[in-house]
Amino acid sequence: MILALPALFTAVVARFAAEAATVTPGTVSALDDHTVGTSSPSVHTGAAPTGAMSVVLRVVASGTIGTAGITYEYSLDGGLTWSTTTALGTAAYVTIPGTGVRIDFSAGTLIAADRVAFTTTAPVLAVVPQVFGWRPPAQRTGQPRRICWVPGKDGDVGKLAPARNPGRNPRPLATLLELFTVYIEAQDPSAPEDELAQYQVARELFDAWLRAVHLAARGTYTVESLAWVDEKKERRFGATLRAVCTVQAMVPDAEFDSAPVDTEADVTTSLLDVDEHTETA
Repeated sequence: MILALPALFTAVVARFAAEAATVTPGTVSALDDHTVGTSSPSVHTGAAPTGAMSVVLRVVASGTIGTAGITYEYSLDGGLTWSTTTALGTAAYVTIPGTGVRIDFSAGTLIAADRVAFTTTAPVLAVVPQVFGWRPPAQRTGQPRRICWVPGKDGDVGKLAPARNPGRNPRPLATLLELFTVYIEAQDPSAPEDELAQYQVARELFDAWLRAVHLAARGTYTVESLAWVDEKKERRFGATLRAVCTVQAMVPDAEFDSAPVDTEADVTTSLLDVDEHTETA
């Protein structure tokens, strides 16, 4: 049986993972082995590497930039494997497919066997950790953002309401308006004393969370209350929002999945050369 609250949690976690925002873009190292005739190569300033690579571009046929005749090949693993030979044509740059990398050349010539080499780093994605349960990890474990899902509200499970959307299989006996509490924690480490900055990151994370919930459970959830967690006794670390919500959870008219209802035993016993056949439900 699929329960509504775990299904919602799983859907929101999946959406956050699919839409993870780039926190630190990939970087490009300084060029190495870049004596290529009279042209000066450079990596395009708008390049956004898609992963960690050891890029090598090798000139196969010499020529003048802007004039057809130059060919090249490239490697993404430091020269262990190479692409097919490709014509540069009249272009003044090489775009390496699927890498986000573009190498520009100034006017001049390229000479066969010369190389352009550099490395890249992968972007760092902000996948927000999300935990489920009554005993989430201690707050502020080093992550700048985290979302904690706690079933219920101070022990209250929710209220039973009449069945909704009849005609389903299994048919619904009732609807549990199931309570759950979500703690949305965020910190801007670049400005730990700036409470406006802490407010900003917490509100942005709440907005992203609410969007994911709405897309996963539109029409079946409510946000009952929303409050800032503001303990006066301790120095605050970032900011935390607490949302108390409900989700409609069907109580089905279905057997508990301990064993199939039609389970039977088919037993044959033998005593004094007489077989006795018994079927029991």
